Amino acid sequence: MNSKNKKWLVLVLLLLVVGCGFFFYTKQSEDSNGLKKDQNAQAYKSKIKKPEDWAKEEIAFPSYNQINVEEGAKQAYVALLNPEFNDANMQFIVTMDDQKEPLLESGLVEPGQAITTIDLPQDLAVGEHTVHLHMKGYTTDEEPTELNGTRTNFTLMVLKKK
Repeated sequence: MNSKNKKWLVLVLLLLVVGCGFFFYTKQSEDSNGLKKDQNAQAYKSKIKKPEDWAKEEIAFPSYNQINVEEGAKQAYVALLNPEFNDANMQFIVTMDDQKEPLLESGLVEPGQAITTIDLPQDLAVGEHTVHLHMKGYTTDEEPTELNGTRTNFTLMVLKKK
């Protein structure tokens, strides 16, 4: 093999190594959940009290009954809260009725913080709607790991404008 062919072989091998490195680096990035702290989360003082027998590894998930909004409202005000005594971050995913596209898919909400508004679809009909809330717990590590979670529903009542 002459020196010109050796140079080409070295160049091809070098490009192959760089390409493989880039592939594995981007693959690793895709495999991590990529969740970051939610910029819309804000400090929130809750009336929820920590139970006396609460174990550190337990996660409290909030529940909701009914939220009322007036016809034409662009947002619903609801405190999607991560109680301050949780030792985990939380993610909230909100869908409504039979829609597959989330109204909200939050980033990580730290203990003692809440997201207080959910954007609503335009032309939401007067009446009762079912809101589906999926809550996921995550470790507070720099690279969060998913813990447990729960799903619940609550009612969004759209009231006729007065």
